[in-house]
Amino acid sequence: MQESGFDAKYVSTMNSLFARDYKGSRPFTNDSAALDMDTIERDASGKNDCTMDCAIGICKYNGDAYTHEQMLLVEFRCDYKSSHNLDHTKMSRKVSHSKAMLAPSAVHNCPIFIFEDNVVNQAKSWVRNYSSQYAEMRQWQVMKVADFNAFVGVEADFPYVPVTDLTCIDREITASAVDADALMNTYQKWRDIALKFKLKYNLREVEAITNALHQALEDIVNKCICADPDVAALAQEDLALITK
Repeated sequence: MQESGFDAKYVSTMNSLFARDYKGSRPFTNDSAALDMDTIERDASGKNDCTMDCAIGICKYNGDAYTHEQMLLVEFRCDYKSSHNLDHTKMSRKVSHSKAMLAPSAVHNCPIFIFEDNVVNQAKSWVRNYSSQYAEMRQWQVMKVADFNAFVGVEADFPYVPVTDLTCIDREITASAVDADALMNTYQKWRDIALKFKLKYNLREVEAITNALHQALEDIVNKCICADPDVAALAQEDLALITK
């Protein structure tokens, strides 16, 4: 969301934006940060009827890194009682105008329209029927709230898998504990590795390495196998600086 380029005043959450239109209801279990597209449009043009309701940041996760960062457009249609009043032209304009306003950010090509449970199947049928005439509608996703909650996860749902073999840290710190110089050299080696990841903005890898270093240093002191506990203490103090 920070990379979107919009002022922080336009950043809200899915539930807050939904509650604004639907009497305080907060149905989203994953209350993602969201760009308030209506307010962005109103401030830019004085109107707020030609954008999707919000855009959320999404990406792919492969176990140790996030890639393919994009914005995902979402429109709330939970006040519709049927599909009869749906208008392809207006909905398509909302999608295209929202994409234009988000430029140069990458926007996912499958916008999502959220309907009430008793209308969602009608809306899906309506989109399928018209997609033969309007190619862009083939990308549209129609969901109910429960579908969306299952579709979009948050960072906490995806535990980070370090690329570094953390067992090597414990093994090398333990092996070098008998000599103060060797211990400092080993610590310095892993400290430099952590800093390289920090320069690449892989802060979760930095956290994994520094946590492993902290635990290994603590273990050699507690097990009384550290030749110079003062060296271990200095290393621990230095670790705190790396993570700032």
